[in-house]
Amino acid sequence: VPDFSDLGRERPVLISTIERLSRLMPGTQFRLETVLTADDGAQLKQLRPDFMFVPVGLDAVWQRAGIESFRIAARKTALAREAAQSVGSVFVALKNRTDLSELKDLRGKRVVAGRPDSLPGWLAALGEIKRQGFDPETFFGSRDFLFEYYPEIIASLWGGKADAVVLPTCMLESLEATGLAAVGELKVINDRSDAALACRRSTDLYPDMSFAGFSWTPEKMVRDVTAALMTQDPGQGYEWLPWVSHTAVDALYRTLEAGPYAYLRDFSLSALYE
Repeated sequence: VPDFSDLGRERPVLISTIERLSRLMPGTQFRLETVLTADDGAQLKQLRPDFMFVPVGLDAVWQRAGIESFRIAARKTALAREAAQSVGSVFVALKNRTDLSELKDLRGKRVVAGRPDSLPGWLAALGEIKRQGFDPETFFGSRDFLFEYYPEIIASLWGGKADAVVLPTCMLESLEATGLAAVGELKVINDRSDAALACRRSTDLYPDMSFAGFSWTPEKMVRDVTAALMTQDPGQGYEWLPWVSHTAVDALYRTLEAGPYAYLRDFSLSALYE
């Protein structure tokens, strides 16, 4: 797994998936390790894992480092109607902020989010800003990234350090279900919720995390793992599905000139050639 704070809350899913693979592949030992993502794929190349739990969009960034990966399956939670529309971002503010209700009201305001490279935790939010005709680079007055959604990012609202925060979809509902935050005192800005996802959202929706292999992964092991994933019991609240389109993810990166399209921001001769 990559060292994404987003995946900290996913640990039960990761463990249960590995346990299932272990049961169905008794001759194979599975070990969960964390890989740094800030070194542009250097540790990934050195460790050469057979498989990886991949947050949406991360594999697109690997392309720049020359790492060839392929998605075996994408997770679909019971909360999503379709696997390709499973995660997005939600803008959240205190309910007593009567001056904040629409996206345009956040212009020039202080916002706090998790990671600048997280699609559901930030990039989807920038995509919504772009969709409504604003410049994502200059829209907010300030932006800070605190990496941990609870308690740091949520607490920044009550502490007055942020006018609004950006959370991944379903994080708000999770905080409410566990009683970790007074969600009744919060509200969603630019609410676009509908039947596609049983969680509040402010942006378009994208695929959830994937289970991926690499060019060096043994073929027969891929076959066995794929068979095990495809028979996952959806009664656990999620299932793994093959051939989930990531076209919307590619379009988002291109629109934002980020990830594999970051070179579009560079007007040097070498970048223009590329």
